[in-house]
Amino acid sequence: MIETEIWPNLLKEMARRGVPSVLLNGRISDRSIGKYRLIAPFLKKTLGRISSFCMQSNLDAERITELGAPKDRVRVTGNMKFDIE
Repeated sequence: MIETEIWPNLLKEMARRGVPSVLLNGRISDRSIGKYRLIAPFLKKTLGRISSFCMQSNLDAERITELGAPKDRVRVTGNMKFDIE
């Protein structure tokens, strides 16, 4: 998945089949964090199905962890679109 497009049913089916999933270029804007917080209890289970989170910044990593992502699966990798040489 790219840039925090989270598809709960897809993740559920992937987990059921034992297929790992990765969130690349993850980000959570100032505008969207409030909305995500409202559904955090639902998100926690969904986020727990993601194998690895590659977040754009430390703030994005903190936010995804706050929403329920397992901390040991979260990494800061920068912006993979624009940070490559």
